[in-house]
Amino acid sequence: MDALVFPTVIKSGRSAHVISMKVPVRSQGSYSHLLGDGETRDILLKKLKKISDEHKKLDEALTLMISEPTTNRINIQRIKKHKLFLKDTLTQLKNQLRPDIIA
Repeated sequence: MDALVFPTVIKSGRSAHVISMKVPVRSQGSYSHLLGDGETRDILLKKLKKISDEHKKLDEALTLMISEPTTNRINIQRIKKHKLFLKDTLTQLKNQLRPDIIA
């Protein structure tokens, strides 16, 4: 799988450092392969945290990239699309954690 490298801001105290972050490029599909059947609640919560953290890092990277006038707009669109995949996956994980209620 190919990956794009994007800057990420890491804040520590009063200073901020920019590092590189690899983002996998997906032509099709989603993160449904991360959602196994019958997984325990702990495993789902770990996946939820991991994907949520990645979503936040992409948001920080997007903020930095948008503020730079020389940033490639195609890369910004790719990151936004990847963020949408993550958001959909977060929704699926949250739905798996909630019990089905038949009303």
